Amino acid sequence: MGRPYEFPDPKDRSVNNPHVLIERDAILGLYNQANPSNTYANLAEAVRDWFEAEAKRAGWVSVQFVDQAAVLTANIALVPVSQIHPAPASQTIVPTPVQTPVATPTATPSTTPPEPIRLPS
Repeated sequence: MGRPYEFPDPKDRSVNNPHVLIERDAILGLYNQANPSNTYANLAEAVRDWFEAEAKRAGWVSVQFVDQAAVLTANIALVPVSQIHPAPASQTIVPTPVQTPVATPTATPSTTPPEPIRLPS
């Protein structure tokens, strides 16, 4: 006995490749595996209807039968990274202004040393 058939997952598709082609033997294998008391040897209308319903339930948006195979299409959308992983409020980077010394003209030279500039940490 061979390995059981697994229905293709639309989440395994990509933007560049949203389709998958399922050959006749795989369609029949999936159907006969799910319906052992009512097996088919050909892609009858009952098998096609069952396969399309299963594909829609699995999340595929389109099923097109071409000759003895089916083309499944997934709905793929690009999502900006910021919507997937927004930065927590505690990690949001807020720019802090840097203090720069301003030269002021003085009449007499100061004998006290200037205070060091403290940069924010």
